[in-house]
Amino acid sequence: KTRVCMDRQQKLYMLALVVLGAAAPGRGPVAGPTPGPRVVYGSDDRRDHYALNDNDAADVMAKSLLENAIMAHVIRSDLGSPDSDGVYRVLDDYPDFGRLGPARGMCDDQRFLRDPRLSYCSATWVGEDRVITAGHCVEDQFDCDNAAYVFKYYVTGYDKNGDPTFPEITTDDVYLCSSVTTDFADGGTDIALIKLDRAVVGGRTPPIYQKSQVPTTFGQKLLMIGFPDGLPAKVEDGGAVSDTGSSNGYEFFTASTDAFGGNSGSGVFDEQGTMIGVLVRGVTDYVSDDERGCTVVNELPNSAGGEGITYVDRITQLEPSQPSPPPPPPSPPLPPLAPCSVSVDSGPCSLTKNGTHSCVTSPGFPNDYPNDKGCTITCLPAANTVEAFDVEEETSCQYDYLEVNGVKYCGTSGPPNGEPAGAVQWVSDYSVTAKGW
Repeated sequence: KTRVCMDRQQKLYMLALVVLGAAAPGRGPVAGPTPGPRVVYGSDDRRDHYALNDNDAADVMAKSLLENAIMAHVIRSDLGSPDSDGVYRVLDDYPDFGRLGPARGMCDDQRFLRDPRLSYCSATWVGEDRVITAGHCVEDQFDCDNAAYVFKYYVTGYDKNGDPTFPEITTDDVYLCSSVTTDFADGGTDIALIKLDRAVVGGRTPPIYQKSQVPTTFGQKLLMIGFPDGLPAKVEDGGAVSDTGSSNGYEFFTASTDAFGGNSGSGVFDEQGTMIGVLVRGVTDYVSDDERGCTVVNELPNSAGGEGITYVDRITQLEPSQPSPPPPPPSPPLPPLAPCSVSVDSGPCSLTKNGTHSCVTSPGFPNDYPNDKGCTITCLPAANTVEAFDVEEETSCQYDYLEVNGVKYCGTSGPPNGEPAGAVQWVSDYSVTAKGW
Protein backbone atom coordinates (compact mmCIF):
# COMPACT_ATOMS: atom_id res chain seq x y z
CA LYS A 1 0.00 0.00 0.00
CA THR A 2 1.46 3.35 -0.98
CA ARG A 3 0.64 6.78 0.38
CA VAL A 4 -2.22 9.06 -0.68
CA CYS A 5 -0.07 12.17 -0.43
CA MET A 6 3.04 12.59 -2.52
CA ASP A 7 5.77 10.64 -0.72
CA ARG A 8 7.67 12.71 1.84
CA GLN A 9 11.13 11.88 0.54
CA GLN A 10 10.06 12.56 -3.06
CA LYS A 11 8.85 16.00 -2.04
CA LEU A 12 11.98 16.72 -0.02
CA TYR A 13 14.59 15.44 -2.45
CA MET A 14 13.15 14.42 -5.86
CA LEU A 15 10.59 16.99 -7.02
CA ALA A 16 10.90 15.93 -10.64
CA LEU A 17 10.30 12.23 -10.11
CA VAL A 18 7.15 11.00 -11.85
CA VAL A 19 5.02 8.72 -9.70
CA LEU A 20 1.66 7.48 -10.98
CA GLY A 21 -1.19 6.92 -8.54
CA ALA A 22 0.15 7.37 -5.00
CA ALA A 23 -2.24 5.80 -2.53
CA ALA A 24 -3.40 5.97 1.10
CA PRO A 25 -2.55 3.53 3.85
CA GLY A 26 -6.19 3.18 4.91
CA ARG A 27 -5.38 1.86 8.40
CA GLY A 28 -7.98 2.02 11.13
CA PRO A 29 -9.91 0.02 13.68
CA VAL A 30 -12.57 -0.94 11.13
CA ALA A 31 -12.31 -2.01 7.51
CA GLY A 32 -12.24 0.91 5.07
CA PRO A 33 -12.63 1.27 1.33
CA THR A 34 -9.74 -0.08 -0.68
CA PRO A 35 -6.86 2.38 -0.14
CA GLY A 36 -5.39 4.07 -3.16
CA PRO A 37 -5.08 7.39 -4.98
CA ARG A 38 -7.84 9.47 -6.46
CA VAL A 39 -10.04 9.60 -9.51
CA VAL A 40 -12.65 11.58 -11.49
CA TYR A 41 -16.25 10.37 -11.32
CA GLY A 42 -18.44 11.30 -14.29
CA SER A 43 -17.36 14.73 -15.54
CA ASP A 44 -14.34 16.50 -14.02
CA ASP A 45 -15.98 19.05 -11.69
CA ARG A 46 -12.79 20.65 -10.36
CA ARG A 47 -12.68 24.45 -10.68
CA ASP A 48 -10.14 27.15 -9.90
CA HIS A 49 -10.73 30.19 -7.71
CA TYR A 50 -11.01 32.53 -10.73
CA ALA A 51 -13.70 30.32 -12.33
CA LEU A 52 -16.15 30.69 -9.42
CA ASN A 53 -19.25 32.79 -10.21
CA ASP A 54 -19.73 35.79 -7.90
CA ASN A 55 -23.45 35.82 -8.79
CA ASP A 56 -24.01 32.23 -7.65
CA ALA A 57 -24.66 31.73 -3.92
CA ALA A 58 -23.00 28.31 -3.78
CA ASP A 59 -19.90 29.63 -5.54
CA VAL A 60 -19.75 32.66 -3.25
CA MET A 61 -19.82 30.32 -0.24
CA ALA A 62 -17.11 28.11 -1.77
CA LYS A 63 -14.91 31.13 -2.55
CA SER A 64 -15.28 32.40 1.01
CA LEU A 65 -14.24 29.01 2.41
CA LEU A 66 -11.28 28.86 0.03
CA GLU A 67 -10.03 32.34 0.88
CA ASN A 68 -10.64 32.09 4.63
CA ALA A 69 -9.99 28.52 5.71
CA ILE A 70 -8.31 26.28 3.12
CA MET A 71 -4.57 25.74 3.66
CA ALA A 72 -1.99 23.87 1.60
CA HIS A 73 0.37 21.59 3.50
CA VAL A 74 3.76 22.41 1.92
CA ILE A 75 7.13 20.90 2.81
CA ARG A 76 9.08 23.75 4.42
CA SER A 77 12.16 23.28 2.24
CA ASP A 78 10.00 23.46 -0.92
CA LEU A 79 8.41 26.71 0.22
CA GLY A 80 11.69 28.48 0.83
CA SER A 81 12.04 31.78 2.68
CA PRO A 82 10.32 35.14 2.17
CA ASP A 83 12.17 38.02 0.53
CA SER A 84 12.98 41.32 2.24
CA ASP A 85 9.37 42.44 1.66
CA GLY A 86 7.98 39.39 3.43
CA VAL A 87 6.78 37.77 0.18
CA TYR A 88 7.30 34.12 -0.80
CA ARG A 89 8.43 33.87 -4.44
CA VAL A 90 8.35 30.09 -4.94
CA LEU A 91 5.58 30.35 -7.59
CA ASP A 92 7.10 33.25 -9.55
CA ASP A 93 9.30 31.13 -11.78
CA TYR A 94 8.22 27.57 -11.10
CA PRO A 95 10.30 25.01 -13.06
CA ASP A 96 8.61 23.27 -15.99
CA PHE A 97 9.63 19.79 -14.84
CA GLY A 98 7.60 20.30 -11.67
CA ARG A 99 4.38 21.26 -13.47
CA LEU A 100 1.62 18.68 -13.91
CA GLY A 101 2.03 18.07 -17.66
CA PRO A 102 5.75 17.24 -17.73
CA ALA A 103 5.86 15.74 -14.23
CA ARG A 104 3.11 13.20 -14.96
CA GLY A 105 3.71 12.77 -18.69
CA MET A 106 0.14 13.95 -19.30
CA CYS A 107 -1.58 13.88 -22.67
CA ASP A 108 -2.05 17.30 -24.27
CA ASP A 109 -5.85 17.27 -23.94
CA GLN A 110 -5.79 16.93 -20.15
CA ARG A 111 -6.57 19.80 -17.77
CA PHE A 112 -4.30 21.95 -15.59
CA LEU A 113 -1.12 20.97 -17.47
CA ARG A 114 0.74 24.15 -16.51
CA ASP A 115 -0.21 24.04 -12.84
CA PRO A 116 2.68 23.69 -10.35
CA ARG A 117 2.72 20.77 -7.91
CA LEU A 118 3.86 22.58 -4.77
CA SER A 119 1.81 21.10 -1.95
CA TYR A 120 1.94 17.77 -0.15
CA CYS A 121 -1.51 17.49 1.47
CA SER A 122 -4.58 19.61 2.17
CA ALA A 123 -5.88 21.08 5.43
CA THR A 124 -8.61 23.29 6.88
CA TRP A 125 -8.11 26.04 9.47
CA VAL A 126 -10.85 25.86 12.12
CA GLY A 127 -9.95 28.77 14.39
CA GLU A 128 -7.10 30.46 16.27
CA ASP A 129 -4.04 28.19 15.86
CA ARG A 130 -5.89 24.93 15.01
CA VAL A 131 -5.94 23.03 11.71
CA ILE A 132 -7.62 19.74 10.79
CA THR A 133 -6.09 17.35 8.24
CA ALA A 134 -5.68 13.62 7.55
CA GLY A 135 -3.75 11.57 10.08
CA HIS A 136 -1.49 9.98 7.46
CA CYS A 137 -0.38 13.46 6.29
CA VAL A 138 1.23 14.22 9.65
CA GLU A 139 1.79 11.00 11.56
CA ASP A 140 4.32 12.30 14.07
CA GLN A 141 6.41 15.27 15.19
CA PHE A 142 8.97 14.63 12.43
CA ASP A 143 6.26 15.23 9.82
CA CYS A 144 5.09 18.28 11.76
CA ASP A 145 8.58 19.79 11.92
CA ASN A 146 8.77 19.66 8.11
CA ALA A 147 5.29 21.10 7.48
CA ALA A 148 4.17 24.62 6.61
CA TYR A 149 0.50 25.57 6.17
CA VAL A 150 -0.17 28.14 3.47
CA PHE A 151 -3.19 30.27 2.54
CA LYS A 152 -3.76 31.74 -0.96
CA TYR A 153 -2.31 28.91 -3.03
CA TYR A 154 -4.96 29.26 -5.74
CA VAL A 155 -5.15 30.40 -9.37
CA THR A 156 -6.44 33.90 -10.14
CA GLY A 157 -6.09 33.63 -13.94
CA TYR A 158 -3.52 32.97 -16.68
CA ASP A 159 -0.79 35.11 -18.21
CA LYS A 160 -0.01 35.54 -21.91
CA ASN A 161 2.15 32.41 -21.86
CA GLY A 162 -0.68 30.28 -20.55
CA ASP A 163 0.82 29.94 -17.10
CA PRO A 164 -1.41 30.35 -14.02
CA THR A 165 -1.17 33.50 -11.90
CA PHE A 166 -1.45 33.65 -8.11
CA PRO A 167 -2.13 36.14 -5.33
CA GLU A 168 0.87 37.33 -3.38
CA ILE A 169 1.71 34.97 -0.51
CA THR A 170 3.18 36.85 2.47
CA THR A 171 4.38 35.93 5.92
CA ASP A 172 0.82 36.52 7.20
CA ASP A 173 -0.32 33.66 4.94
CA VAL A 174 2.27 31.09 6.06
CA TYR A 175 2.27 29.18 9.36
CA LEU A 176 4.45 26.39 10.69
CA CYS A 177 3.33 23.19 12.39
CA SER A 178 4.12 23.41 16.09
CA SER A 179 2.62 20.09 17.24
CA VAL A 180 0.31 17.33 16.02
CA THR A 181 -2.24 15.19 17.83
CA THR A 182 -3.28 11.97 16.09
CA ASP A 183 -3.53 8.28 16.90
CA PHE A 184 -3.47 7.18 13.24
CA ALA A 185 0.01 5.61 13.46
CA ASP A 186 -1.28 3.44 16.33
CA GLY A 187 -4.22 2.15 14.29
CA GLY A 188 -6.64 4.94 15.14
CA THR A 189 -8.85 7.12 12.97
CA ASP A 190 -7.26 8.83 9.94
CA ILE A 191 -7.56 12.41 11.21
CA ALA A 192 -5.17 14.85 12.88
CA LEU A 193 -5.33 18.10 14.84
CA ILE A 194 -2.50 20.52 14.10
CA LYS A 195 -1.38 23.32 16.39
CA LEU A 196 0.26 26.14 14.45
CA ASP A 197 3.20 28.22 15.62
CA ARG A 198 0.83 31.18 16.20
CA ALA A 199 -2.80 32.19 15.82
CA VAL A 200 -3.94 33.02 12.29
CA VAL A 201 -4.16 36.75 11.51
CA GLY A 202 -5.77 38.77 8.75
CA GLY A 203 -9.42 38.84 9.84
CA ARG A 204 -10.21 35.41 8.42
CA THR A 205 -13.37 33.56 9.47
CA PRO A 206 -13.09 29.82 10.20
CA PRO A 207 -15.85 27.44 9.12
CA ILE A 208 -18.22 25.71 11.49
CA TYR A 209 -17.38 22.03 11.82
CA GLN A 210 -19.55 19.19 13.10
CA LYS A 211 -18.55 18.35 16.68
CA SER A 212 -21.12 15.62 17.27
CA GLN A 213 -22.11 12.61 15.19
CA VAL A 214 -24.50 13.58 12.39
CA PRO A 215 -24.58 10.81 9.74
CA THR A 216 -24.71 11.79 6.09
CA THR A 217 -27.52 10.59 3.83
CA PHE A 218 -27.23 8.56 0.65
CA GLY A 219 -26.95 10.89 -2.35
CA GLN A 220 -26.22 13.95 -0.20
CA LYS A 221 -24.39 16.60 -2.22
CA LEU A 222 -20.89 17.52 -1.11
CA LEU A 223 -18.37 20.33 -1.54
CA MET A 224 -14.67 19.52 -1.31
CA ILE A 225 -11.80 22.04 -1.47
CA GLY A 226 -8.18 20.96 -1.55
CA PHE A 227 -5.01 20.55 -3.57
CA PRO A 228 -5.24 17.53 -5.93
CA ASP A 229 -1.83 16.09 -6.78
CA GLY A 230 -0.21 19.18 -5.21
CA LEU A 231 -1.92 21.54 -7.69
CA PRO A 232 -3.32 24.92 -6.64
CA ALA A 233 -6.64 24.70 -4.78
CA LYS A 234 -9.59 23.23 -6.67
CA VAL A 235 -13.25 23.52 -5.72
CA GLU A 236 -15.17 20.29 -6.40
CA ASP A 237 -18.95 20.35 -5.89
CA GLY A 238 -20.12 17.48 -8.08
CA GLY A 239 -19.69 14.67 -5.58
CA ALA A 240 -22.32 12.86 -3.53
CA VAL A 241 -22.43 10.34 -0.69
CA SER A 242 -22.41 6.73 -1.90
CA ASP A 243 -22.19 5.00 1.53
CA THR A 244 -23.05 6.71 4.81
CA GLY A 245 -20.73 4.52 6.90
CA SER A 246 -23.38 2.90 9.06
CA SER A 247 -21.49 -0.42 8.82
CA ASN A 248 -18.29 1.09 10.31
CA GLY A 249 -19.91 2.94 13.19
CA TYR A 250 -19.92 6.23 11.25
CA GLU A 251 -16.15 6.58 11.42
CA PHE A 252 -16.03 7.38 7.71
CA PHE A 253 -18.33 7.59 4.67
CA THR A 254 -17.61 7.21 0.96
CA ALA A 255 -18.47 9.52 -1.93
CA SER A 256 -17.93 10.30 -5.61
CA THR A 257 -15.76 13.39 -5.07
CA ASP A 258 -13.15 14.05 -7.79
CA ALA A 259 -10.06 13.66 -5.60
CA PHE A 260 -6.38 12.92 -6.17
CA GLY A 261 -3.27 12.22 -4.13
CA GLY A 262 -2.63 15.56 -2.40
CA ASN A 263 -6.33 15.97 -1.66
CA SER A 264 -5.71 14.00 1.53
CA GLY A 265 -6.82 16.21 4.40
CA SER A 266 -9.23 18.21 2.21
CA GLY A 267 -12.22 19.64 4.03
CA VAL A 268 -15.56 18.19 2.88
CA PHE A 269 -18.59 20.43 3.46
CA ASP A 270 -22.36 20.16 3.22
CA GLU A 271 -24.47 22.55 1.14
CA GLN A 272 -24.64 25.04 4.02
CA GLY A 273 -20.84 25.24 4.28
CA THR A 274 -20.52 23.22 7.49
CA MET A 275 -17.44 20.99 7.53
CA ILE A 276 -18.56 17.38 7.91
CA GLY A 277 -15.53 15.34 6.83
CA VAL A 278 -11.87 15.01 5.90
CA LEU A 279 -10.88 13.22 2.70
CA VAL A 280 -8.43 10.37 3.39
CA ARG A 281 -8.40 7.70 0.63
CA GLY A 282 -9.75 6.54 -2.71
CA VAL A 283 -8.96 4.78 -5.99
CA THR A 284 -6.46 5.16 -8.84
CA ASP A 285 -5.72 8.72 -10.08
CA TYR A 286 -4.18 8.33 -13.50
CA VAL A 287 -4.01 5.63 -16.13
CA SER A 288 -1.77 5.20 -19.13
CA ASP A 289 -3.12 5.85 -22.63
CA ASP A 290 -0.99 3.20 -24.34
CA GLU A 291 -2.15 4.23 -27.80
CA ARG A 292 -0.82 7.78 -27.39
CA GLY A 293 1.97 6.94 -24.97
CA CYS A 294 0.93 9.45 -22.31
CA THR A 295 -1.11 9.68 -19.10
CA VAL A 296 -4.77 10.62 -18.61
CA VAL A 297 -7.06 11.12 -15.61
CA ASN A 298 -8.82 7.93 -14.55
CA GLU A 299 -12.55 8.46 -15.20
CA LEU A 300 -15.23 6.32 -13.55
CA PRO A 301 -19.03 6.55 -13.40
CA ASN A 302 -20.50 8.45 -10.41
CA SER A 303 -22.04 5.21 -9.16
CA ALA A 304 -18.54 3.85 -8.51
CA GLY A 305 -17.79 6.53 -5.91
CA GLY A 306 -15.22 5.15 -3.47
CA GLU A 307 -13.42 8.12 -1.92
CA GLY A 308 -13.08 7.60 1.84
CA ILE A 309 -13.97 10.57 4.07
CA THR A 310 -13.48 10.55 7.85
CA TYR A 311 -16.36 12.10 9.80
CA VAL A 312 -14.89 15.32 11.22
CA ASP A 313 -16.57 14.91 14.63
CA ARG A 314 -13.83 12.31 15.34
CA ILE A 315 -11.50 15.27 15.91
CA THR A 316 -13.19 15.91 19.26
CA GLN A 317 -11.50 12.77 20.60
CA LEU A 318 -8.15 14.49 19.99
CA GLU A 319 -9.01 17.95 21.33
CA PRO A 320 -7.64 18.64 24.83
CA SER A 321 -10.26 18.76 27.53
CA GLN A 322 -10.89 22.20 28.91
CA PRO A 323 -9.83 22.53 32.57
CA SER A 324 -12.52 23.58 35.02
CA PRO A 325 -12.26 27.25 35.94
CA PRO A 326 -10.96 27.89 39.45
CA PRO A 327 -13.64 28.64 42.04
CA PRO A 328 -14.23 32.33 42.70
CA PRO A 329 -12.55 33.75 45.80
CA PRO A 330 -14.78 33.96 48.88
CA SER A 331 -16.57 37.22 49.45
CA PRO A 332 -14.68 39.45 51.86
CA PRO A 333 -16.44 40.00 55.18
CA LEU A 334 -18.52 43.11 55.38
CA PRO A 335 -17.02 45.88 57.50
CA PRO A 336 -18.26 46.30 61.07
CA LEU A 337 -20.58 49.15 61.80
CA ALA A 338 -20.63 51.71 64.59
CA PRO A 339 -23.39 51.26 67.23
CA CYS A 340 -26.70 52.11 65.69
CA SER A 341 -30.35 51.08 65.43
CA VAL A 342 -31.36 48.04 63.35
CA SER A 343 -32.66 49.00 59.92
CA VAL A 344 -33.34 47.69 56.41
CA ASP A 345 -31.12 49.98 54.37
CA SER A 346 -32.21 48.71 50.94
CA GLY A 347 -34.58 46.22 49.36
CA PRO A 348 -38.02 44.78 50.26
CA CYS A 349 -37.15 42.92 53.49
CA SER A 350 -39.54 43.72 56.38
CA LEU A 351 -38.68 45.21 59.79
CA THR A 352 -41.18 45.13 62.69
CA LYS A 353 -40.37 46.80 66.03
CA ASN A 354 -42.13 46.05 69.34
CA GLY A 355 -40.58 47.95 72.19
CA THR A 356 -37.05 46.66 72.65
CA HIS A 357 -37.63 43.79 70.26
CA SER A 358 -37.28 43.86 66.46
CA CYS A 359 -38.07 41.22 63.83
CA VAL A 360 -36.54 41.22 60.33
CA THR A 361 -37.98 38.88 57.66
CA SER A 362 -37.42 38.02 54.02
CA PRO A 363 -39.79 39.67 51.52
CA GLY A 364 -43.33 38.25 51.86
CA PHE A 365 -42.60 35.95 54.82
CA PRO A 366 -44.27 33.60 55.77
CA ASN A 367 -45.19 33.33 52.09
CA ASP A 368 -42.49 32.41 49.52
CA TYR A 369 -40.02 35.17 48.78
CA PRO A 370 -40.01 36.61 45.21
CA ASN A 371 -37.30 36.13 42.52
CA ASP A 372 -34.55 38.65 41.77
CA LYS A 373 -34.79 40.55 45.07
CA GLY A 374 -32.18 41.55 47.59
CA CYS A 375 -31.76 43.72 50.64
CA THR A 376 -29.21 44.95 53.16
CA ILE A 377 -29.86 44.94 56.91
CA THR A 378 -27.65 46.78 59.36
CA CYS A 379 -27.21 47.04 63.11
CA LEU A 380 -28.82 43.81 64.24
CA PRO A 381 -28.64 43.89 68.05
CA ALA A 382 -26.79 41.48 70.34
CA ALA A 383 -28.42 38.16 71.24
CA ASN A 384 -30.43 37.94 68.00
CA THR A 385 -31.97 34.54 67.22
CA VAL A 386 -33.00 32.73 64.02
CA GLU A 387 -36.60 31.54 64.42
CA ALA A 388 -37.29 30.23 60.87
CA PHE A 389 -35.06 29.52 57.83
CA ASP A 390 -36.01 27.86 54.50
CA VAL A 391 -34.04 28.99 51.42
CA GLU A 392 -33.34 27.28 48.05
CA GLU A 393 -30.61 24.73 48.74
CA GLU A 394 -27.36 24.47 46.75
CA THR A 395 -23.95 23.19 47.87
CA SER A 396 -22.15 26.53 47.58
CA CYS A 397 -25.24 28.69 48.18
CA GLN A 398 -24.69 30.52 44.89
CA TYR A 399 -28.37 31.06 44.00
CA ASP A 400 -30.43 32.31 46.98
CA TYR A 401 -28.63 33.06 50.26
CA LEU A 402 -28.42 35.12 53.45
CA GLU A 403 -24.86 36.36 54.02
CA VAL A 404 -23.80 36.88 57.66
CA ASN A 405 -20.22 37.63 58.73
CA GLY A 406 -19.05 36.89 55.17
CA VAL A 407 -20.62 33.39 55.15
CA LYS A 408 -23.52 32.46 52.85
CA TYR A 409 -26.39 30.36 54.26
CA CYS A 410 -29.08 28.49 52.33
CA GLY A 411 -31.23 25.37 52.68
CA THR A 412 -32.73 24.94 56.16
CA SER A 413 -29.58 25.60 58.20
CA GLY A 414 -29.46 29.32 58.93
CA PRO A 415 -26.75 31.28 60.64
CA PRO A 416 -26.01 30.64 64.33
CA ASN A 417 -27.52 32.89 66.94
CA GLY A 418 -25.38 35.89 67.86
CA GLU A 419 -24.58 39.41 66.83
CA PRO A 420 -23.40 39.81 63.21
CA ALA A 421 -20.08 41.60 62.68
CA GLY A 422 -21.53 43.94 60.06
CA ALA A 423 -24.28 44.31 57.53
CA VAL A 424 -26.42 41.29 56.62
CA GLN A 425 -27.29 40.78 52.94
CA TRP A 426 -30.14 38.83 51.33
CA VAL A 427 -30.05 37.74 47.65
CA SER A 428 -32.52 35.72 45.52
CA ASP A 429 -31.89 34.82 41.88
CA TYR A 430 -34.20 34.55 38.86
CA SER A 431 -35.80 31.16 39.64
CA VAL A 432 -36.90 28.80 42.44
CA THR A 433 -38.16 30.26 45.70
CA ALA A 434 -38.94 29.02 49.23
CA LYS A 435 -40.57 30.28 52.45
CA GLY A 436 -37.57 32.36 53.50
CA TRP A 437 -36.58 33.49 57.00
